[in-house]
Amino acid sequence: MNYELTVISATTLNPFLTSPLECDASGQRIIWLLAKDLWCRKNLLWPTLTLGSILCCAICDPRDASGRALPGANRSFYHLTV
Repeated sequence: MNYELTVISATTLNPFLTSPLECDASGQRIIWLLAKDLWCRKNLLWPTLTLGSILCCAICDPRDASGRALPGANRSFYHLTV
């Protein structure tokens, strides 16, 4: 049996991974606004949500203005997005 593998490069996926999310599903707007509000209550900057930011939410590394890691912020972002 012969199989062909299709290789998808990062440049091919780039528009899908970096474009802001647009979803018209019922309740999505409210849920994301509530998630953003909760995140901002911790004085953290809410990122522009893209497919890439959601897929990589488990490995995000939020930092403050001076570059220091924010303990627990990556776990919080993961729980808000998943």
